[in-house]
Amino acid sequence: AAVALLKREGFRVVLVTGSIDFIIAPLACALGVDHVIANTLEVEKDRSTLKFTGRLVGAPVADEEKRTRILAWADDNDVDLQKSHAYGDSAADLPMLECVGNPHAVSPCDRLRARAEKEGWPILGWKEEYKATRASHKAMDKLTDTLTDKLTDSAKDDDNGAATHSGQRFAGGGAA
Repeated sequence: AAVALLKREGFRVVLVTGSIDFIIAPLACALGVDHVIANTLEVEKDRSTLKFTGRLVGAPVADEEKRTRILAWADDNDVDLQKSHAYGDSAADLPMLECVGNPHAVSPCDRLRARAEKEGWPILGWKEEYKATRASHKAMDKLTDTLTDKLTDSAKDDDNGAATHSGQRFAGGGAA
C-alpha cells in the first residue's frame, strides 16, 4: 500500500537492500518498485554450467555503500535527492537516510531511533510492532552471535587446517 501511494504521488520507488538481488527480485516485482539496488553474487562458468562463487560483485550494500550506490543511481537518473524520501530500520541505513531530504525511521533499532529523535526525523510504526521488532532484533543478534561462534569453532576443526569461515558476523534485520 505504501509503495502504491508513493507511486501515485509521482515518486520512483527504489528498494535498497543488503539482500541478494535474485532473492529480493520477486518481492520487488510484487511491490511494484521501479529499481532495486542489492548485492549480486559472483558467478563463474565451469564447463557448460554456471555456479556461484560465494563472493559478492563489488562492495556489500550496507552502511556507506548504500549512500554511494544511491548517489550514483540518482546522478544517472536525474533525481534530486533533497526532494527524495528514504525509509530505514537499522543503523546500517543511516548513510542512506542522511543523503536524502526526507528521511524516515521505520520501526527502528535503538541506535536509529535515538538518531531520528535527535534529528527530528519522522518515526513510523506501531507500538506493538515496535516492541516485536525490538525483541526480534535482540533475538537475531543473539542467534547470529551463536551461529558465528559455532561457524568459527567449526572452521578451527577443519581437517585440512584451512579456515572454512572468516568469522564474519552475519547481518540481521530486514530490507531497507
